[in-house]
Amino acid sequence: MHKYTANFEQFKRLYFAELENNPNSWQHLLLKTKSDCLVLLFFSKDKDHNNAVGLKSLFGK
Repeated sequence: MHKYTANFEQFKRLYFAELENNPNSWQHLLLKTKSDCLVLLFFSKDKDHNNAVGLKSLFGK
């Protein structure tokens, strides 16, 4: 279980800050969502608190 599960909003803030500092690592994914379907896979027992949920929130879908 992720150490930020208890405070997922804090995890998302930290995760988004990390992504903002490394836009080349994810901007191509955002462009893909404009014209195609994007499947986000994750490996976590907690389906509600993970990186894929954070990315989905960031991408607005």
